[in-house]
Amino acid sequence: MEEENDFLFEQEYSKNTDKFLDQIITQVEEMMEEVAKKDEELALKEQQLLEKDSKIQALELELESCRGSLEKLVFYEDKESTLNEALENAEAYSRKLEEEARLESKRILDEAKKNADRIVNESLIRAEKTEMEIAVLKKNMEALKLKIKDALSAKLENVDLENN
Repeated sequence: MEEENDFLFEQEYSKNTDKFLDQIITQVEEMMEEVAKKDEELALKEQQLLEKDSKIQALELELESCRGSLEKLVFYEDKESTLNEALENAEAYSRKLEEEARLESKRILDEAKKNADRIVNESLIRAEKTEMEIAVLKKNMEALKLKIKDALSAKLENVDLENN
């Protein structure tokens, strides 16, 4: 009987061991399935991470490009500001030159008017003087004509007296 007990015990032990091993195998299989799922999830997350990393790199390149564009924009805005300032200075200088030219032309015109008035006055004075001289010369010529006429008349009378 003891043998039978031993056999039964062994059988029972064997059943329990098989059951236990079956449970362990089931748990290991479940764990392996879970690990496989986790591996798949991890692979998916790794793929997503790689995609995100790729997007980050693309965005970093785009950001670098934007920084370059921004630097160019700042450079050209500085140039534009400098050109605007130069244009404003040129316009101010142009207005200054225009005002100076206007004042100079007014001064020249005023001086020309004064000179013209002086020349006209001098010309009028000369014209009056010349008219007076002409009048005196005409008077002298008339007087000379009378003297010559009188002298010729006197000579003619002398010639007539001598001939008679």
